[in-house]
Amino acid sequence: MQRITIREAVPRDAEEIVAHMERISREPNNNVLTGPGEYTVTPAEEREIIDGYAASDNSIALVAVADGKIIGLLHCRGGRRQAARHSASFGITVHADWRDKGVGSALVQRLIDWGRQNPVIKRLELEVFTTNARAIHVYEKYGFQIEGRKRRAYCKDGAYEDAYIMALLLEE
Repeated sequence: MQRITIREAVPRDAEEIVAHMERISREPNNNVLTGPGEYTVTPAEEREIIDGYAASDNSIALVAVADGKIIGLLHCRGGRRQAARHSASFGITVHADWRDKGVGSALVQRLIDWGRQNPVIKRLELEVFTTNARAIHVYEKYGFQIEGRKRRAYCKDGAYEDAYIMALLLEE
């Protein structure tokens, strides 16, 4: 198995992140909200996004890298209003060739480590399609709990999809 490195995204990653997201958005049954042609972020915009995460005390962007290539991405944004600054929402994408090889788990573990070391963050949360058993398993393995179900929350390929709201409280 190749060595996977998890690190914070930096501006020079922007073009590769855009290519990664465009590839994911074209996959059928991709388990993300973005569909074909919907990912329209430019590399310049992605650099600004990465800079914004780096400048924030309650947000982080992580990449998973193997053989010098980005194979996974995690964006985690903390609440912007004072009452929600302690809570951060995240999403993960992993290249199709790297699924079921520990990339998602490595990204989640690194996120939890960051959250526990961050004096602002007390809660990590996400939404996941109820049909995405692989992702739900990973989140539950790390202690995330289902807090609710959003019925018919999204419409993908002409069909409504329910989503779970899952969270991990870091001070339990």
